Amino acid sequence: FSEALDTSALSTDAFALINLGADGAVGGGDDMTVPVSGIDKSDTQRLLLLLAAPLPEGTYQLEVSPMAITDLSGNPMASPYIKTFAAIGAPPSGTSNYWSRLGNGDWADARNWSTGQVPVASDNVWIHLPVAAPTVTISSVSPSINSMFVDGNLVVHNSGELIVYGEGHISGDLEISGNSSLVLDNRATGLSVTGMVTLNGGGLYLNAAGRTVSLPGLTTAVDATIQLVSSLDAPNFTSFLRGSFTVYGGVNAPNLTTMSGLRYQQGTGTNVSYPALKDCSDTSFQLLDGSVFHAPLWQEYRNIDYRQIALSGTAVLDAPLLKAFGNAGFSVSAGAHFTLPAGATISWGDVGGDVFAVSSGSIDASGLKDADIIQTCGACTNASLNFNVYTNGVLDISGLTVFDGLARKSFQSGSGGELRLPNLVHMTSTSIYASAPLSLPALSGIDGVGSRFQVDAGASISAPLLVAAQNLTLDLSEGSFSL
Repeated sequence: FSEALDTSALSTDAFALINLGADGAVGGGDDMTVPVSGIDKSDTQRLLLLLAAPLPEGTYQLEVSPMAITDLSGNPMASPYIKTFAAIGAPPSGTSNYWSRLGNGDWADARNWSTGQVPVASDNVWIHLPVAAPTVTISSVSPSINSMFVDGNLVVHNSGELIVYGEGHISGDLEISGNSSLVLDNRATGLSVTGMVTLNGGGLYLNAAGRTVSLPGLTTAVDATIQLVSSLDAPNFTSFLRGSFTVYGGVNAPNLTTMSGLRYQQGTGTNVSYPALKDCSDTSFQLLDGSVFHAPLWQEYRNIDYRQIALSGTAVLDAPLLKAFGNAGFSVSAGAHFTLPAGATISWGDVGGDVFAVSSGSIDASGLKDADIIQTCGACTNASLNFNVYTNGVLDISGLTVFDGLARKSFQSGSGGELRLPNLVHMTSTSIYASAPLSLPALSGIDGVGSRFQVDAGASISAPLLVAAQNLTLDLSEGSFSL
């Protein structure tokens, strides 16, 4: 109090202490009066209420009668004093800052925290209320904390970011949206979220190698980024639509059926299985050395725009049913090998890109036949198909005999590369760029606007059976061309 009190006639009748029950509000039929057993009056400006037992965890209201509290001159309080407060159990060991607001609130408001300060990187944070689980919002700020135990909901939005250096547990829901992110530092010991996880326009950066992040409530991610060095346990994750998915840890997502519109990268030495995956439309793939990607039910890889599957080193794409490709290409490097499965078809719309690109590796597409390349556009003004092999690469397309139809096509045989086209008889509107010897032993005819042979210095093209060439431009550039 602001001045000394006259406590001579003060009794416990002046105080009404009520347990507000499960609803945390006055009324509702669940309120209970808590008896005040005594008053410590030793300090004339402070009164200490004595109770028969510690208060159970819950929400309480204390009301003080104004007429019972007077100063030394006999002046009473102007109005009743009413205070709502919470009694909470002991915080987890090591807690240094806990949520003190009775309800939802803003993380960045220092008044909401027990220390009167917003948590800092060294803090172990506890968010807990005895009745309704609070929702705490991080917006437009980037706090860092050591650990967190959240008995409630956490919302990170509006370009907010939360960095956790230690352990994280959320017993309620987690929402990350609006270009925001949650970052698990590489020193962290793990993260678990019991409730629903909403990832819409936000990012999860889980960088703790050898640790598991448990997100059973994650079902869908949209316009999002997931970066895994940790292992992700998401048994109910079904679809990832647009965004970026980088995997350098493990993934347990047995019900993930759709990865559409993504940039997918799988790191060195990782072995990931997606047993339910069927739709990977408009997703580009990069599988690094030693990675294995299992998708036993994946059958079609059809894209609106050009997309590519890139393999490096000993990377393996294990998708035995995958045979239908649309606006899709394959790239291998650093000794990687890829075999186009027998019966595969490649449909191509009005887009351009590399069907095959080989650099220090090999692609065996010897089973690809003329009828397996399907034109799906009309005029095809922008369509182009490129078949490229570079240094120390081998590209085998020995099953191709007639290469007509689409507006623009090209073969490139780079220095040190080997392009195998032993059965190609005729081609239309096709360019060949040779920086290494190229043999076309069966080629007898070439025509169409844009047909071109360019042979660089030290390279050669041999086409001993070529008898009909229309609209063909020769650019020998100190190379040789023999019939």
